[in-house]
Amino acid sequence: MKVSLYVDQNTRAFRKMQRGIGYVLECTIHDVPFTITGFSAIDATEHAAELTAITAALDRMTRPAEITIHSVDPYIRATYSMISKLAEEGFTKANGAPMNNRDLWAKIYEHSKMQTIDVITGTHEYSEWIRSEISRRGLGGKENNEIQK
Repeated sequence: MKVSLYVDQNTRAFRKMQRGIGYVLECTIHDVPFTITGFSAIDATEHAAELTAITAALDRMTRPAEITIHSVDPYIRATYSMISKLAEEGFTKANGAPMNNRDLWAKIYEHSKMQTIDVITGTHEYSEWIRSEISRRGLGGKENNEIQK
């Protein structure tokens, strides 16, 4: 089964702040197309917010699949390309300190053991729609840290 996962957020500011995040999961099962979405407000950095959306979507996967993650954030692709090495090193930096978002990267690594995952960087067909849904739902200023389904 092939799955496309599209993630985005309402701001690209680097600092930790309230932001809205969202994802769209698309796949076809027995020739029937399925689309699943999730949206949330979270107090996080740009990278942590994107990773939170990715892990929430991956947590919904119930069977092995070939997953293509579409993210605007180039950090996601660059870091994912080294995920096996990072896992071997305990998700620590060269100086031995824990890397940022290590718990989220560890979750993604666990998913990568059951899934085939590839990451594509750049805007995608759902970028604008996810941002407009975040705005329509009034996310980004709420204290809710759970992905709404």
